[in-house]
Amino acid sequence: MSDPWFERLGGDANAPMRLFIFPFAGGGSAPYRAWAPLFPSDIDLQFVMLPGRERRFREAAHVSAPALLGELEDAITPLLDRPYGFFGHSMGASLAYEMARRTRPGPCHLFVSGRRAPGRPRRTPRIYHLPDAAFHDALRQLGGTPPQILNDPEMMRFFAPVLRADFELSDTYSPLPGAPLACPLSVFGGTADPEAEKEDLEAWRDLTQSDVDLQIFEGNHFFLFPHRAGMAAQIGATLKRACRV
Repeated sequence: MSDPWFERLGGDANAPMRLFIFPFAGGGSAPYRAWAPLFPSDIDLQFVMLPGRERRFREAAHVSAPALLGELEDAITPLLDRPYGFFGHSMGASLAYEMARRTRPGPCHLFVSGRRAPGRPRRTPRIYHLPDAAFHDALRQLGGTPPQILNDPEMMRFFAPVLRADFELSDTYSPLPGAPLACPLSVFGGTADPEAEKEDLEAWRDLTQSDVDLQIFEGNHFFLFPHRAGMAAQIGATLKRACRV
């Protein structure tokens, strides 16, 4: 596939199922490339490449979820020709959830990570509007942005627009009208994640008519990276059971 919206990270193009990975704020596919070898080849692993990052860096990043979701729905529909699942961390979890409510047929399974359930009050301040120095400090405290970028003024000038746009989208997101999900959910959280405490994660149970499994890992907001092997194994096995292929 040469569609700018997607990058294959692993798996066979003719695999019987697909897993779409949605980015966290400011992120591209690079943080997830180490995940690719951890999945079996019978899962076509597709990263959702949003405008403003990596090979799409010349395009303006979206600052509003509804506008982005409309474009993404058009792009993703031709790829829903086999059983599939969605995974997203932080901002990506919100996007994956909204796409799961829009796509037909729906996903076999939805995996959300490091994000309070839509509709839950936020626990941390919004940061997208802060002056540069305060914005950079907030990114440093949150983690996820490589220090070599945060400590380089030239690189920050390059990356700041997409970071601010993504955080505006994430910080201002609220759930869109729609019916509850029909698919089961897996919810992942971190023991020391200030963005999503356990009760915020438990609230995902109210958003689907199906089963919800919650797992908490040691770590902060980016707990998923030290635990990527375990998470990938669990996601792969769960998706195979859900898709029944």
